[in-house]
Amino acid sequence: MDEKERSYRKIEIKHLQKLKDISVNDQNIFFNKNPKYEFFRDRLFCILLVQGAALHYVNGTNGIKDFDILLLYKQNLEEKDENGKLIKIPYRRLIAYDCGMPEFGRYPHDDINQYPNRRVDVLIREIGEDLTDNYDLITGIRKYFETGNTPSIKQWKNKDVVGIWPEEIQGDLVWNTKSHSDNY
Repeated sequence: MDEKERSYRKIEIKHLQKLKDISVNDQNIFFNKNPKYEFFRDRLFCILLVQGAALHYVNGTNGIKDFDILLLYKQNLEEKDENGKLIKIPYRRLIAYDCGMPEFGRYPHDDINQYPNRRVDVLIREIGEDLTDNYDLITGIRKYFETGNTPSIKQWKNKDVVGIWPEEIQGDLVWNTKSHSDNY
């Protein structure tokens, strides 16, 4: 990727807070439009910065094409739909927003009318109850990446992961590729 396509500005805690706000706003819109999933609202486990922006947060040299935000919800093992099937969070849902932070510039290949600044991709997944109930927050997150074998998890765990929410992990490196390199 051309160096002009990336922002090399430092990501600060105030930027992580803005990304959290974008994520929470997105989820409010999602739950209001999809009442079937409303019960997940109280099951939010964590919000994470993944992919290149997370790596840039850690090393300061990767650069930022866009911001990828991952929201992990505690797995549903009880609520069922009208057909008796467990309701799962729609994991293929991907929605994008403008970050609203002009200090990061913009990715030149994104539609300027839709994204005058860097794009934020919001992804949602479920995390197993065994990981949320049997471990502390950080260990549960790390086990999610250690044991996950979906294509998405394999891709995300190739780069560092940074906590956004809850506040106790905001700005913390919650998945470090250097210390987990034996997993690849």
